[in-house]
Amino acid sequence: MKKLSEKPKSIILIIDDSKERQREISEIISSDYYIMPAANSHEAKTCLNNDYKRISVIILSNIIQGESPSDLVKQIKSNPTYKKIPILIFCRNQIDEEAKNCLIAGASDVFFEPADRTLVLNRIHNVVNLTEAANILAEIEKDDLTGLYTRQAFIHRARTMINNAPNKNFGILALDFENFKLTNSQYGEDKCNEFLAYVAQRLKNGAKTALVGRFGGDQFVVIYERAQDKTLERLNSIVASIMAEAPIPHQVLKIGSYAPIDTSLPIVRCCDYAFLAIGKIKGVYGKNFAVYEESLQQQLLNDQKILENMERALLEDQFKVFYQPKHESVTGRIAGAEALVRWNHPVYGFMAPSQFIPLFEKSGFISKLDSFIVKKVCSDIKRWQENGIPVVPISINVSRRDYFENGWLFEQLKTVDDNNIDHSLLHMEVTESLYAENTEFIINQVKRAQDFGFLIEMDDFGAGYSSLGMLSTFPLDIIKLDISFVQNLETNQIVIENIIKMAHSMGLFTIAEGVETEEQFKILQSFGCDMIQGFYFSRPLSEEDYEKYLRKNACTLSKIKTPVFDEVTLKKTKKNFAEISLIANYLPGAFFSFHLEKDDQIIGINKEILELFECDSSEEFRMITGNSFTGMVVSEDLEHIKQVFAENKQHYMEENRVLVVDFRIITKNKIQVKVRDYIRFIDTKDFGLVCSNILLEIPE
Repeated sequence: MKKLSEKPKSIILIIDDSKERQREISEIISSDYYIMPAANSHEAKTCLNNDYKRISVIILSNIIQGESPSDLVKQIKSNPTYKKIPILIFCRNQIDEEAKNCLIAGASDVFFEPADRTLVLNRIHNVVNLTEAANILAEIEKDDLTGLYTRQAFIHRARTMINNAPNKNFGILALDFENFKLTNSQYGEDKCNEFLAYVAQRLKNGAKTALVGRFGGDQFVVIYERAQDKTLERLNSIVASIMAEAPIPHQVLKIGSYAPIDTSLPIVRCCDYAFLAIGKIKGVYGKNFAVYEESLQQQLLNDQKILENMERALLEDQFKVFYQPKHESVTGRIAGAEALVRWNHPVYGFMAPSQFIPLFEKSGFISKLDSFIVKKVCSDIKRWQENGIPVVPISINVSRRDYFENGWLFEQLKTVDDNNIDHSLLHMEVTESLYAENTEFIINQVKRAQDFGFLIEMDDFGAGYSSLGMLSTFPLDIIKLDISFVQNLETNQIVIENIIKMAHSMGLFTIAEGVETEEQFKILQSFGCDMIQGFYFSRPLSEEDYEKYLRKNACTLSKIKTPVFDEVTLKKTKKNFAEISLIANYLPGAFFSFHLEKDDQIIGINKEILELFECDSSEEFRMITGNSFTGMVVSEDLEHIKQVFAENKQHYMEENRVLVVDFRIITKNKIQVKVRDYIRFIDTKDFGLVCSNILLEIPE
């Protein structure tokens, strides 16, 4: 019985038209190998087609009647199925021209007649061992998912390819999918793996004269010879065909080119140049191909300088925290601030975050920087409290990498507690892309931060990763509209209005950043946006200037004024929300507007309504009322109000008259107050709008 540890014998294919020579070789090697005889090329090909997986070596005679052994070697080596099987040439007496031709065609070695047992067995063992080692190495060099060369294998083989053709020009293409994190989130890991494997196989099959590798994730690299046959044009055509037939539709592939490459540079640097070219077109619609330019090399050198200086910068306190105030849209009071980092380099001066944050994200240094910012903010808040300076919540940008750093969240919790800071004074800002991968893990981590009492703000909402429907999945308290919405406010009004409505209906507060003009402010205010951040109120301020700003802008509530609402005329158009909001700020009483057909959802309010309801902010008002007219009114009075609305709405709307209704409201402190409300109904294209002006309190 064969032992389990015994290695099974391999098969040797002997191709010789002489049975005597077949028998001679068989007697020498049969104790170590199984023998498979073939008298000519036809029989040999039949054996190879049937048993190529079991054949370890081919022994081929240099003389076969009526055939050319060297032609047979060429045919075997040109067949991708069994081209890796080594071939030994069995020569009669001395090596001849045919044997030499066999070696040129790809045969591994020769041995001579009469055959020496020791010599033959050693040569067979050596060639088998070398072939097995090469096969193992080839497997190690291949990426498990795609079957392409790994990053390191590609670099090694690309260098070999260049060294073997020193007089030729080569080009490198870098391929990177746009927003593949979103694709992974939408379709799942299995489907995306299938997609990447498909792309890899099509690239490999379509660019047979090129070398293709997987550089990592959804990134691929191709090195090709820049011949006169339009290689690059052919590769682009292949890519277009691949994307048209891909298992996941509508994917955008960005391609960067570096050609001709400087062959004296390391291959990895050449690849970096190609990927650097992609950076110019990332996020640019309709532009999917870019060429490396010399100016980008300077950027690469600058990036390297930044990475070399970042640790020292942290030790030498070169990073400075600035604060940009957030103002409550109704009262105009400071409601919070965002902590923003700037790098004050001793040589280069102040550097914007866009110059270094992306590099810190890639290197992992961002977690150290974020920890530093948390410590600095906590230290400032503690000092302000001790000095009697008004304190509002500060939001801190938290990187995706922070949540993957073991113990990072607990380290920040300790920092906050060591400074005796209320957790509600720290907000953690995250971006939509945070949830694009490892979604369940990230949600759990952010939920843990929320459970610790930190409010979670989603920065850059609408930048491209999530949707309104996904908001219910994420642990959030506040959403901050992406600055691009504000910059294109005229064309985005409907989108912004609906985002704010949706957020309020889900109990989320809203912030608009990048607000620079009064027109932008008024429109956002009219849509019910809770807080405003931008140059309209203030640029980012140094620590000292922010302290002065806090002292100067601490506000108190205004008193309710006397009625004049009946003199106001409003047009019947949705576009006049901004006008309504503007009027509300100058009305002498407590003003609010709400949708009549959409769950009585509140749209706009003024600061007097906050005072009436004993609220400190619009956020608090929306919270205690559920952002609904229904939540403002004592429940027993609702049925009467709705009946009055139903009986009078159409008539009063047509004649643009004011309806006067008395009812009771319930304040934050659960106090019932009887009020008189002067109401005007506004008919828009999409819904009925109610504008209410509470002008006085009626004693019970």
